[in-house]
Amino acid sequence: MTTAIETDTRRPRTGILLGVLVALIGTCVAGVWAVTGVIDQTQRPAELVRTPIPGAVTVEITRPGLHVVHYEGRSPQGLPLEAIEVVDPTGARVEVEGYERDLRYDAPNPPGPPLAPARPRRAAPPGGGPPPPPPPAGPPPGGGADLAPGAVRAVLLPGAAALLSVVAGGVLATGASWRPRAVRVVRCRPGPRTAIVGATTAAGLLGLAIGTWMPRGPLTTVESLGVLTCALAVGGLTGWLLRSRWAALLTVMVTALVVEAFRLGSDLPTLGGVRLGGLAEWGVLIAGRGFDALVIGMPAAVGALLGAAAARRAAGIPRPGGFSGAVRRAGLGLAALALLGLVAGLVRPAGTEPILGADGAPVVGSIAELTTVRVGGYDQGIMLRGRDVDAPVLLFLEGGPGGTAVGAMRYAGEGLEEHFVVATWDQRGTGRSVRSLDPGTLTVDRLVQDTIEVAEHLCDRFGEDGVYLVGSSWGTTLDVLAVQQRPDLFTAYVGTGQMVDQQATDLLMYDEVVDYAARVGDAALAERLATQGPPPYQDTMAYSAALASNPEWMDFPHGHDYDWRVEYPMSLFTAEYTLTEQFRSVAGLVDTFAVVYPQLQDVDLRRDAPRLEVPVYLVQGAHEVRGRAVLADEWFALLVAPHKERVVLDRSGHTPHRDEPARFAEVMARVLAETAAP
Repeated sequence: MTTAIETDTRRPRTGILLGVLVALIGTCVAGVWAVTGVIDQTQRPAELVRTPIPGAVTVEITRPGLHVVHYEGRSPQGLPLEAIEVVDPTGARVEVEGYERDLRYDAPNPPGPPLAPARPRRAAPPGGGPPPPPPPAGPPPGGGADLAPGAVRAVLLPGAAALLSVVAGGVLATGASWRPRAVRVVRCRPGPRTAIVGATTAAGLLGLAIGTWMPRGPLTTVESLGVLTCALAVGGLTGWLLRSRWAALLTVMVTALVVEAFRLGSDLPTLGGVRLGGLAEWGVLIAGRGFDALVIGMPAAVGALLGAAAARRAAGIPRPGGFSGAVRRAGLGLAALALLGLVAGLVRPAGTEPILGADGAPVVGSIAELTTVRVGGYDQGIMLRGRDVDAPVLLFLEGGPGGTAVGAMRYAGEGLEEHFVVATWDQRGTGRSVRSLDPGTLTVDRLVQDTIEVAEHLCDRFGEDGVYLVGSSWGTTLDVLAVQQRPDLFTAYVGTGQMVDQQATDLLMYDEVVDYAARVGDAALAERLATQGPPPYQDTMAYSAALASNPEWMDFPHGHDYDWRVEYPMSLFTAEYTLTEQFRSVAGLVDTFAVVYPQLQDVDLRRDAPRLEVPVYLVQGAHEVRGRAVLADEWFALLVAPHKERVVLDRSGHTPHRDEPARFAEVMARVLAETAAP
């Protein structure tokens, strides 16, 4: 068969159009990126303070927004938080959150235009004495007090990305139109080099956008759907350019490499190096990069395959026939169906079932809702359930740090809903609040303040003078510290699996695991424990071997109403979580634990909280681990409170509210009867 050969006048036009398209996409993405960065800088209008003064410094906040005040002085750690005073325009001292050298202050939004930028003022050094000399006139050494450097930095990288996309577009346009060639019309397409450059650039820009805006990957349904759509579009573009199934591999690899470049040096386990070992390591991989592969990698690959197939069909290239062709088409169809199923799963909204009466209808006056509350500058999730909206409020705090109890309380909290409005709060960085994880500000003190703010919100909403505070494991530490600061907000405190001294508990539990490994002859576990030594550990993933490797701790008879679905990860498979939250809750547990747990090494309630001003009830399991039970008994013996009582449930371990939910509900009904106002 003879094929007509002619000069392809369409080829230059195609190359130019593709080049313009790549340049436009790249510059648009970079433009949005730059605008976002500049807006972020203008909303953080604190000046860069660089001064040789070694003492205290006062910074006056005179503009609304989130202020980040950097102080560079005598040491790499910067000035201690207590040595920096922040005042508002009226001269009143304001509370700030501190981490390393940064102070964060959510300034009020006064009416009228923004005021002048903040300025540093002299203050007396800590401990008294004459005020330090003023800094030299002119800009301080090493910098000044304006926002220009931050704004410039906010546009440098997007500008470079825009320039790169323009260059890539130019290569596509000029490379394809350098000179017309006599070619087969059926092969009308850019040259292979320009196609590879364009596809690589598109995939790199996708990774650049993800790494900049969401380095931890998508954390909400909106983010998941947005990144999935972008990945599908970019994959389609690369497939069209390359007209080959290899476009799927190139797109996924380039995008992943760019995203991983943004994660280098991160201390969060889900962003650090990949480790394959025990169940904990696999859980970290699946919850972190596994979900990224699902919502970024899979749509990018499917888009590339679809784009390549469409490009070949447009060019008149016949489809492969026979068995192999049928297998390829079937595989692509199944992949497309899987992608549609993923989208359907992502768009499923979270919700909680209404509380039903004997007739199957919702109970009149009951409450069953998932709500979001602004706490400490972040949106945080709370599940509210109760048969009577006017009943006393019970605020429940899960353990961890990093745990979420929304799903577990759906299975184990129904008895409590008979007597209380049960508020199950996902703490910062956990469960439905996973997006609020900010490693820089996630401190024990901040979480205590969050607890107080949540309690204040519940009191205001339900018209209560105080709430019943119930904690589990790490939640008990948080509860005790909150009650100590604001006893007026709490009617009573109930601790389950009471924690007292985390470091002492870890050492006792480590010794128990070592004894267990020797007793049962588990040489591999014994060797691992000997290699890593006793806690504390710099690598928080090492705690899984030291504190969760003794199956005897769970080998006890549970209550008759124990539901195995209250345990991780089964407790995540409830309607109260979206698909994104189900995956990211595991990541939030690991990452939050890594940030908060090291801060608990200096906490000892025997020393720090010997007195509480509210009634205290400890509900302990008879099968509680000795490393926790012994210290809880010691603290309870020392504790001074208006009323204190220790209740032991004989078929419970560390979590009596889950091991024997009906009996725990009975205990709480009695607590209510004994402490309710007449």
